Amino acid sequence: MYRVSIYNKSKKMVAVYDRISTIKYSDFLGDVIVVEGEEILKHSFPTSCNYQLLSDNGNYSIDKSIIGTFEVSKVIY
Repeated sequence: MYRVSIYNKSKKMVAVYDRISTIKYSDFLGDVIVVEGEEILKHSFPTSCNYQLLSDNGNYSIDKSIIGTFEVSKVIY
């Protein structure tokens, strides 16, 4: 599982999303990109895309207008 930390430019704070297993977003061509497993740590996530973060206990939609930084770390529970 992974922890995603996103700096919210409008609120000037970091939002943390835990237990993320899949990250989806659309690139500038409109193609849907799905990143799962160990690839999450290696992938370069642009800050200019809308994101969907999926976990066992939540589904989060993040609008590109608020993303200042996008950080991913592996967490062992």
